[in-house]
Amino acid sequence: MSNANCTSGNCVDGVCCDAACSTTCLACSAAKKGSGADGSCGTIANLTDPDNECPGTGTCNGGGACQP
Repeated sequence: MSNANCTSGNCVDGVCCDAACSTTCLACSAAKKGSGADGSCGTIANLTDPDNECPGTGTCNGGGACQP
């Protein structure tokens, strides 16, 4: 799937998303967020980092940022 396949123009995490969702610790798939539904950009669950975006052994803080 690509951006052209989505009416929003945003293909993120393999699903059509309501936003670009391109900053650290944000995702559009429920699997990567840890809850919610596919298609809505949201924060990745606290203490997880499915895409290894955080430096070192850091994880996402549940608020859209990395924590040590």
